[in-house]
Amino acid sequence: MTPFDHSAARTAVESYLSCEQTLAGVLRVVPWCDEHKSVWSPALCTVIMEACTQLDSLWRFTAWHSTCVQQSKKRKDLSIHDYFRYFANQSLTPLADRWVVFWGGEPTQMRPFVRWGNAKTYTDLAWWLTYNKLKHDRLEHRKMATLEAAVEATAGLFLGILSCEYCRYAVEAAGWLSARDSVSHNPKASLGEDSPSVKDDYVLAETALFSYPVGWCKATISKTDDWLGNASFRFKHWFWEFATS
Repeated sequence: MTPFDHSAARTAVESYLSCEQTLAGVLRVVPWCDEHKSVWSPALCTVIMEACTQLDSLWRFTAWHSTCVQQSKKRKDLSIHDYFRYFANQSLTPLADRWVVFWGGEPTQMRPFVRWGNAKTYTDLAWWLTYNKLKHDRLEHRKMATLEAAVEATAGLFLGILSCEYCRYAVEAAGWLSARDSVSHNPKASLGEDSPSVKDDYVLAETALFSYPVGWCKATISKTDDWLGNASFRFKHWFWEFATS
């Protein structure tokens, strides 16, 4: 796998879509609400394992090809503690600040990396701890595979793919991106979120279960704001209601 291996990036996207499809199947019979967050299922165990394994692989690959990682470290297994150091505050929009709208029931803002906000050292993510438990003994810890953990793990993978520089053309090829009609957006530039002005392009990354407004996670959405880019009706309606609430 090299930095220009686009088939590997497509594999990451396809892995996400597989997780999302399985999760959506569960949500058809167990809708998202506070009462159902602790519901567990073997299918959710599969979602958590696949989402976190893929995210681990994505981060490891990115770290191995980074000039910021020491060569001696590249020869060793990397851990979530390393990923925190390398990726938690990589861009102008840190992972802890990134939120998605989750469409599993009533639209919900989710921040799967929120515990990393302002942290100087690694802080545990509950859904990653669940993954580690399941990885070592799926049978003993199967009841930890809750709906909440599966949703957060899938959202974490979604954001991991969007923030990975090697996945940006695969994201566009998957049809996840929309923008203003007047904007010929470059996915590599916009998804990098390396300028505050990127939010003015109104780029939205959206799948069946999640929406991510590129560049808007640190912005204050006010009553004077309207989503001026192309997007699903559900997102435009949510954005308007969020701005006026």
